[in-house]
Amino acid sequence: MRARRALIAVGALAVLGSLWLVWYGLAPDVVAQSGESIELSLEDDEAYTAWRLFTLVDLALAALSVALIVVTTRPAAVWAWRLLATATLALVAFRMVEPPEGLEPSWGALLALAGGLLAAILAWLPRSDATR
Repeated sequence: MRARRALIAVGALAVLGSLWLVWYGLAPDVVAQSGESIELSLEDDEAYTAWRLFTLVDLALAALSVALIVVTTRPAAVWAWRLLATATLALVAFRMVEPPEGLEPSWGALLALAGGLLAAILAWLPRSDATR
């Protein structure tokens, strides 16, 4: 049970940490339509982090991640793990399916998705008799 709670917290930490990483890059069709080669500099990449692109989604993901980390310290709060992990995963998946126009998900968004999946899958696994 402790390992499960720890891994859920690791998933939440991955989502939280991903907010500072590059979530989006230019979509190839946008680059092709422009007719010229576009190279992004480090300053341009920073503009595509979750903190820079989102207004409320970044704050919601941060709050959900911190809350999920906090509730994993309470073994009896399985319902809260499930609620928070599912909400986190749904929000990350939504931002991947509906990226800002002209952008496509990058490795920061993929890390958030992996962390959200890890937390949600482990939160929804049934408890075995050995872990009660």
